Amino acid sequence: MIRYQVHSWSDNAAFSGKSSNIRFSQPIDFRMADVPQRKIVVAHAELEGSGINLLDIRSSGHDIELIDNGSLTVMMPHHGFLKVRSEESEFRRPQGGTLAFRPSHRVSRVRRNGTNDFRSFLIKVPMQARAVEGLDLNFNRTGKPEIQVSDAAAVSLSRLLRYVFSVFNQGLEKAMPAHWHALTEQLVEDQLRLVLDTASDTDQKMASGSPRTISKAEAFMQERYDDPLRLIDIAAAAGVSQRQLQILFRKTTGETPWTRLSNIRLRNARERLVRAGPEDTVTSIAVGCGISHVGRFSKAYKQMFGELPSETLRRSREG
Repeated sequence: MIRYQVHSWSDNAAFSGKSSNIRFSQPIDFRMADVPQRKIVVAHAELEGSGINLLDIRSSGHDIELIDNGSLTVMMPHHGFLKVRSEESEFRRPQGGTLAFRPSHRVSRVRRNGTNDFRSFLIKVPMQARAVEGLDLNFNRTGKPEIQVSDAAAVSLSRLLRYVFSVFNQGLEKAMPAHWHALTEQLVEDQLRLVLDTASDTDQKMASGSPRTISKAEAFMQERYDDPLRLIDIAAAAGVSQRQLQILFRKTTGETPWTRLSNIRLRNARERLVRAGPEDTVTSIAVGCGISHVGRFSKAYKQMFGELPSETLRRSREG
């Protein structure tokens, strides 16, 4: 399950919830910037299955000093400016950049861009979380607090977080299928791992592989398409890393593993619709095929088969 809360403070209002929730830690020092209309709003999504915490932060500007002993931290500002000092090094990121740190002592400063508040996603990842299991994060080789990230994967992760927070902000999670939470957690874990997994072999080496690797991945997806699969599961079944699997798929098929899995699910959904029983519905069949978003399912189904799933179901019953 994903637990969701929103905490806020402004010049004209008391803290809602504990002040530590708004400051998203127990800091050594925390100060709001001396600007008009001071405020800070923190939307917090806790992934209970993995212990990962997702934060959507909106601030008029603040400075925070903390010692983070137990987790990796990924900062993804998308409005305003971010400056971090850690272990005698200074790191700056404008909007659209990404910073990741190992457990460390840090001082962070965030500021508005003109009159627009600072906005950032922030991810706290426990060191024992599955998403970082087995990764070579260069802690000992570089001696620096910063962790190198994949910028391309960070863009995709940011888009995923926008989707997750929009679902909760609009109260849409109540209308999602029962396994939506688990699928979302797995997608976040998989994408986060790709952001942090930059210490693998070179792309040329990762692109090497046999058609058998793709076949093993496809056979696993076909066998388990109705489960909430993670990219790490598919890669393990194929005997390669997640990044290598993605590169192999793009080079060999022109698709991503997720595109191939989605197509497998669509084809199996069509088979079930064609032989549907009297109690079957489009939603129950979609969910039974591992599909979490019925609206997108209908659109993708029509693109592939030239008709809506409801039309296939109606025709099968008429016949």
